[in-house]
Amino acid sequence: MKYKLTIQEKLKDLRVENGLSLEQLADATGISKSALSSYEVDENREISSYNLRILAKFYTVSSDYLLGLSETRQISPLTTDSLRISDDAVKVLQDGKYNPMLLSEILTNGNFLRLMLDAEIYVDGNVTTQFHTLNKMVDVQRMIFVKKLCPDDYSLQVETLKRIAIEEDAFFEHTLSEDIVRIMREIRTRHLGDIESKADTSIVDRMVATVDEVAGFKGTPLQKFKLIFHKWFGAKDIKLSDNADEQLETALNSELLKPVNPDKKKKRR
Repeated sequence: MKYKLTIQEKLKDLRVENGLSLEQLADATGISKSALSSYEVDENREISSYNLRILAKFYTVSSDYLLGLSETRQISPLTTDSLRISDDAVKVLQDGKYNPMLLSEILTNGNFLRLMLDAEIYVDGNVTTQFHTLNKMVDVQRMIFVKKLCPDDYSLQVETLKRIAIEEDAFFEHTLSEDIVRIMREIRTRHLGDIESKADTSIVDRMVATVDEVAGFKGTPLQKFKLIFHKWFGAKDIKLSDNADEQLETALNSELLKPVNPDKKKKRR
């Protein structure tokens, strides 16, 4: 999924969310229909500061949101103190090493509260005593059954009583996994049609295409090898030590790396 929306996408989303046609928006803002249309589709169309302020005021969002300087629609009076999150959590949110749009969808998903409640129950150990009590009751019943009937090994009744025991970690591993998967499945379904969510080609496809492209290059195997790395990593010049160059060239020219001709079979004596 996308990392963030473009100005064009934000303007169109806001209009659609408000149930407005371009004509209705033009009447309400005084901005021409043609200009509004171009704002939503033309990445190179500049929006005047005057029209930007009109649209921001009309949609009750911040200008920074429309300009892509913020992913928050409205200026919020919230502070880290009022949110009650730690300094380390703030650093994670600010470092930009995650997709903020994905995080926003996770936080606003209808099942997020359920995940947090289940996580809190597990972390605080609120039902640990209940699990121990239930398991103890099953153990007592099993011992009574064994003492009275003296069943053979692998008795169905005895094994059934053993299986009834509930492991707290296993129970919550299943519960929390189910919560997370439910959230991610809903988000994934919502974005299945997104072009940005799919890679045009796989890594293997691109690797094969690069090798095929370099195959026509006239040069030594070592030069071809360096060209592949240049195309993949953008390195202008790959410098190796003389010893490394020699060892690599020997390996590239070895019988192991030469293509196999299926029509040419060795005869065994």
